[in-house]
Amino acid sequence: MHRINRISAAVFGAGCGFAVAANSIASHDASIRRHLTLARLSESRPLASAAARRGSLVPAAASTEPQRYPLEGAGEGFEYRKCEDGQHRLFHAQSGTQLTGQNLEAYTQGDYGPLAEATTDHIHSVLLSELGLKWLDLPHGALGNRVLASSDLGTNADTLLVLMPGSGAVRAGVWGRNLCVSDSLEHGSSVEWVREAFTRGWSVVSFDP
Repeated sequence: MHRINRISAAVFGAGCGFAVAANSIASHDASIRRHLTLARLSESRPLASAAARRGSLVPAAASTEPQRYPLEGAGEGFEYRKCEDGQHRLFHAQSGTQLTGQNLEAYTQGDYGPLAEATTDHIHSVLLSELGLKWLDLPHGALGNRVLASSDLGTNADTLLVLMPGSGAVRAGVWGRNLCVSDSLEHGSSVEWVREAFTRGWSVVSFDP
Protein backbone atom coordinates (compact mmCIF):
# COMPACT_ATOMS: atom_id res chain seq x y z
CA MET A 1 0.00 0.00 0.00
CA HIS A 2 1.27 3.50 -0.74
CA ARG A 3 2.58 5.65 2.10
CA ILE A 4 0.16 8.35 3.27
CA ASN A 5 2.26 11.29 4.43
CA ARG A 6 -0.06 14.24 4.64
CA ILE A 7 -3.45 14.83 6.22
CA SER A 8 -5.57 17.14 4.13
CA ALA A 9 -8.73 17.32 6.25
CA ALA A 10 -10.75 15.82 9.05
CA VAL A 11 -14.51 16.04 9.19
CA PHE A 12 -17.33 16.07 11.73
CA GLY A 13 -18.17 14.68 15.10
CA ALA A 14 -21.66 14.48 16.63
CA GLY A 15 -20.31 11.78 18.91
CA CYS A 16 -20.87 9.04 16.36
CA GLY A 17 -17.75 8.82 14.25
CA PHE A 18 -15.33 10.67 12.06
CA ALA A 19 -13.77 10.73 8.63
CA VAL A 20 -10.26 11.67 7.60
CA ALA A 21 -9.02 12.37 4.10
CA ALA A 22 -5.28 11.97 3.65
CA ASN A 23 -3.09 12.27 0.59
CA SER A 24 0.50 12.19 -0.52
CA ILE A 25 0.59 15.20 -2.84
CA ALA A 26 1.85 18.67 -1.99
CA SER A 27 -0.87 20.70 -3.69
CA HIS A 28 -4.54 20.52 -2.71
CA ASP A 29 -7.66 21.42 -4.61
CA ALA A 30 -9.29 24.46 -3.02
CA SER A 31 -12.71 22.86 -3.20
CA ILE A 32 -11.50 19.95 -1.07
CA ARG A 33 -10.30 22.30 1.64
CA ARG A 34 -13.55 24.25 1.38
CA HIS A 35 -15.85 21.23 1.61
CA LEU A 36 -13.88 19.05 4.03
CA THR A 37 -14.02 21.21 7.15
CA LEU A 38 -14.71 20.40 10.76
CA ALA A 39 -18.48 20.11 10.93
CA ARG A 40 -21.10 18.44 13.07
CA LEU A 41 -23.12 15.75 11.37
CA SER A 42 -26.31 17.35 12.63
CA GLU A 43 -25.35 20.70 11.11
CA SER A 44 -23.22 21.02 7.96
CA ARG A 45 -22.70 17.85 5.92
CA PRO A 46 -20.73 19.27 2.96
CA LEU A 47 -19.87 16.14 1.02
CA ALA A 48 -23.00 14.21 1.86
CA SER A 49 -25.45 17.03 1.23
CA ALA A 50 -23.79 18.01 -2.05
CA ALA A 51 -24.06 14.48 -3.35
CA ALA A 52 -27.61 14.14 -2.06
CA ARG A 53 -28.70 17.16 -4.09
CA ARG A 54 -27.49 15.44 -7.24
CA GLY A 55 -29.54 12.30 -6.48
CA SER A 56 -28.37 9.70 -4.10
CA LEU A 57 -28.58 6.00 -3.54
CA VAL A 58 -29.98 4.94 -6.91
CA PRO A 59 -30.42 6.47 -10.39
CA ALA A 60 -33.34 8.86 -10.74
CA ALA A 61 -36.53 7.60 -12.34
CA ALA A 62 -38.78 9.44 -14.74
CA SER A 63 -41.94 8.53 -12.83
CA THR A 64 -43.35 10.87 -10.18
CA GLU A 65 -44.12 7.82 -8.02
CA PRO A 66 -41.48 7.62 -5.26
CA GLN A 67 -38.85 4.95 -5.65
CA ARG A 68 -39.30 2.26 -3.00
CA TYR A 69 -36.74 -0.07 -1.45
CA PRO A 70 -38.34 -2.64 0.89
CA LEU A 71 -36.33 -3.89 3.84
CA GLU A 72 -35.92 -7.58 4.51
CA GLY A 73 -35.88 -9.75 7.62
CA ALA A 74 -36.86 -7.82 10.75
CA GLY A 75 -37.51 -4.79 8.56
CA GLU A 76 -40.26 -6.47 6.55
CA GLY A 77 -43.20 -4.09 6.23
CA PHE A 78 -40.96 -1.03 6.06
CA GLU A 79 -39.36 0.54 3.03
CA TYR A 80 -37.12 3.41 2.08
CA ARG A 81 -38.61 5.93 -0.32
CA LYS A 82 -36.78 8.59 -2.26
CA CYS A 83 -38.48 11.86 -1.34
CA GLU A 84 -38.77 15.00 -3.43
CA ASP A 85 -35.68 16.52 -1.82
CA GLY A 86 -33.60 13.50 -2.85
CA GLN A 87 -33.38 12.07 0.66
CA HIS A 88 -34.19 8.40 1.33
CA ARG A 89 -36.51 8.12 4.32
CA LEU A 90 -38.06 5.13 6.03
CA PHE A 91 -41.82 4.53 5.71
CA HIS A 92 -44.30 2.04 7.08
CA ALA A 93 -45.26 0.43 3.80
CA GLN A 94 -48.92 -0.33 4.47
CA SER A 95 -49.94 2.99 6.01
CA GLY A 96 -47.52 5.14 4.03
CA THR A 97 -46.41 6.87 7.24
CA GLN A 98 -42.88 8.20 7.46
CA LEU A 99 -41.02 7.15 10.60
CA THR A 100 -39.88 10.01 12.80
CA GLY A 101 -38.63 10.50 16.32
CA GLN A 102 -42.22 11.17 17.37
CA ASN A 103 -43.83 7.97 16.09
CA LEU A 104 -40.86 5.58 16.17
CA GLU A 105 -41.81 3.96 19.46
CA ALA A 106 -45.36 3.26 18.28
CA TYR A 107 -44.19 1.50 15.12
CA THR A 108 -41.43 -0.52 16.83
CA GLN A 109 -43.17 -1.36 20.12
CA GLY A 110 -40.44 0.50 21.96
CA ASP A 111 -37.56 -1.54 20.50
CA TYR A 112 -36.17 -0.22 17.25
CA GLY A 113 -33.08 -2.45 17.41
CA PRO A 114 -34.27 -5.14 14.95
CA LEU A 115 -35.43 -2.48 12.49
CA ALA A 116 -32.09 -0.69 12.84
CA GLU A 117 -30.30 -3.94 12.04
CA ALA A 118 -32.39 -4.26 8.87
CA THR A 119 -31.43 -0.73 7.81
CA THR A 120 -27.76 -1.59 8.41
CA ASP A 121 -28.13 -4.65 6.17
CA HIS A 122 -29.63 -2.41 3.49
CA ILE A 123 -26.74 0.05 3.75
CA HIS A 124 -24.19 -2.76 3.47
CA SER A 125 -26.02 -4.05 0.41
CA VAL A 126 -25.64 -0.65 -1.25
CA LEU A 127 -21.97 -0.33 -0.28
CA LEU A 128 -21.11 -3.84 -1.45
CA SER A 129 -23.37 -4.48 -4.44
CA GLU A 130 -23.76 -1.00 -5.87
CA LEU A 131 -20.57 0.81 -4.87
CA GLY A 132 -18.26 -2.20 -5.04
CA LEU A 133 -16.68 -2.07 -1.58
CA LYS A 134 -15.33 -5.36 -0.26
CA TRP A 135 -14.77 -6.81 3.21
CA LEU A 136 -11.09 -7.18 4.09
CA ASP A 137 -9.94 -9.09 7.16
CA LEU A 138 -7.50 -7.31 9.45
CA PRO A 139 -4.46 -8.85 11.14
CA HIS A 140 -5.00 -10.27 14.60
CA GLY A 141 -4.94 -7.54 17.24
CA ALA A 142 -5.88 -4.74 14.86
CA LEU A 143 -8.74 -2.31 15.53
CA GLY A 144 -11.80 -4.43 14.79
CA ASN A 145 -11.73 -7.62 12.74
CA ARG A 146 -12.34 -6.27 9.26
CA VAL A 147 -12.93 -3.18 7.15
CA LEU A 148 -14.93 -2.25 4.09
CA ALA A 149 -12.55 -1.01 1.39
CA SER A 150 -12.57 0.11 -2.23
CA SER A 151 -10.81 -2.10 -4.75
CA ASP A 152 -8.08 0.50 -5.34
CA LEU A 153 -7.08 0.74 -1.67
CA GLY A 154 -3.58 -0.60 -2.31
CA THR A 155 -2.96 1.16 -5.62
CA ASN A 156 -4.46 4.66 -5.39
CA ALA A 157 -1.56 7.00 -4.62
CA ASP A 158 -3.72 10.12 -4.45
CA THR A 159 -6.10 10.36 -1.49
CA LEU A 160 -7.54 7.91 1.01
CA LEU A 161 -10.80 8.64 2.83
CA VAL A 162 -10.90 6.86 6.20
CA LEU A 163 -14.37 6.42 7.73
CA MET A 164 -14.73 5.32 11.33
CA PRO A 165 -18.08 5.01 13.16
CA GLY A 166 -18.34 5.65 16.86
CA SER A 167 -18.78 3.06 19.57
CA GLY A 168 -21.90 1.08 20.38
CA ALA A 169 -24.14 -0.82 18.00
CA VAL A 170 -23.13 1.03 14.82
CA ARG A 171 -21.37 -0.84 12.03
CA ALA A 172 -19.23 0.12 9.06
CA GLY A 173 -20.97 2.69 6.91
CA VAL A 174 -23.38 3.79 9.65
CA TRP A 175 -23.00 7.08 11.55
CA GLY A 176 -26.13 6.64 13.62
CA ARG A 177 -28.78 3.91 13.55
CA ASN A 178 -31.47 6.22 14.87
CA LEU A 179 -30.72 8.71 12.09
CA CYS A 180 -31.12 5.95 9.48
CA VAL A 181 -34.49 5.01 10.93
CA SER A 182 -36.02 8.35 11.90
CA ASP A 183 -34.20 10.84 9.64
CA SER A 184 -32.67 9.65 6.35
CA LEU A 185 -30.00 7.39 4.90
CA GLU A 186 -28.10 10.42 3.68
CA HIS A 187 -27.73 11.74 7.22
CA GLY A 188 -27.38 8.42 9.03
CA SER A 189 -24.95 6.58 6.75
CA SER A 190 -21.69 7.23 4.91
CA VAL A 191 -23.03 6.08 1.52
CA GLU A 192 -22.96 9.60 0.07
CA TRP A 193 -19.47 10.20 1.45
CA VAL A 194 -18.29 7.12 -0.45
CA ARG A 195 -20.02 8.31 -3.61
CA GLU A 196 -18.42 11.72 -3.35
CA ALA A 197 -15.01 10.19 -2.66
CA PHE A 198 -15.29 8.15 -5.85
CA THR A 199 -16.18 11.24 -7.91
CA ARG A 200 -12.96 12.82 -6.59
CA GLY A 201 -10.89 9.75 -7.43
CA TRP A 202 -10.24 8.82 -3.80
CA SER A 203 -9.92 5.35 -2.34
CA VAL A 204 -12.03 4.49 0.72
CA VAL A 205 -11.68 2.38 3.85
CA SER A 206 -14.48 2.11 6.43
CA PHE A 207 -13.76 0.54 9.80
CA ASP A 208 -16.21 -1.89 11.38
CA PRO A 209 -16.10 -1.46 15.18
